[in-house]
Amino acid sequence: MSLTGRRLMILTEGDRRRGLGHVVRCGRYAEEWRARGGEVSWRIDGDDLAMKAAERLGTVEAGDWLRAPDDTVDADVAIVDSYALDPKMARRLADRAPAIVFMDDLQRIAYSGGLVVHPAPTPAPLRPDGGEWLCGPTWQPLRTAFVRPPSRVAVARRIGRVFVVMGGSDAQGLGGRVAETLARALPEAEIRLAGADEAPSGVVGLGRLTAESMAAEMTACDLAISAAGQTVFELARCGAPTVMLGVAENQRPNLEGWPPLVGFVNAGMWDAPDLEARLAGGCEALHDPQVRQAVSARAMAAVDGQGANRLIDRLEARWRTD
Repeated sequence: MSLTGRRLMILTEGDRRRGLGHVVRCGRYAEEWRARGGEVSWRIDGDDLAMKAAERLGTVEAGDWLRAPDDTVDADVAIVDSYALDPKMARRLADRAPAIVFMDDLQRIAYSGGLVVHPAPTPAPLRPDGGEWLCGPTWQPLRTAFVRPPSRVAVARRIGRVFVVMGGSDAQGLGGRVAETLARALPEAEIRLAGADEAPSGVVGLGRLTAESMAAEMTACDLAISAAGQTVFELARCGAPTVMLGVAENQRPNLEGWPPLVGFVNAGMWDAPDLEARLAGGCEALHDPQVRQAVSARAMAAVDGQGANRLIDRLEARWRTD
């Protein structure tokens, strides 16, 4: 079915301080909507960096849309992705939009209606609300490069290549410190650090990576050390055995949910006093090649790369039945 003439509005936030995670994941919905012939507009509470990230994916308007609810939604579908949303605003938006989708990582509020995408590997909330919850990693919208990533390399007998990625902006400046810790814990391994123009001695600095280059690194590594944000979903799709490090409070659901689901290791929060010992322990937990093989297989089974298609198929269905 074509979406020609159907309009999607994305309401989100992002800037140098908060990062671009919400813009990036909503961008995958925008790509798929446009590929099916629909129109996309954005309203972003953010700076020029966020505007630039979205400008190739529809018309973009800057503004504090949370403070202007009465003229916010002029579209067939609204997708809302914001940690600043409160229940009152969610209700007002749901009342104004013909169809609405809320992105939810933390289960921090109740919703009065619409679809609620909760991709973290944690159960749906027990409290009753008016939203229809779509839960689990298969609902995560992945960047196009991760829909069909390169084939996974064979599991090596020993850990020879380690990929370190501390999110899109490395807000805590951890990359170099983590890479140095890994170089000491795994002296025979090649440590490859994403996002760093300069790297510590003995570490390969990869600079800023395209999505395609990121996918190639993830499928080629024997072990990944990653911030526990959206990157974890990409690592899972690529089958990379991963030690996770929390760099923000909103990453706790991932820290708690991925270990029982696929066997990723929770190394705790970035400011833990025993961080280096936790990272070394994570590497040890994934040292055995049979363990890494099992983790890799479970991770790839958990994330199929079809999250954006799955949601838009669901939205399209409403017009097929009208």
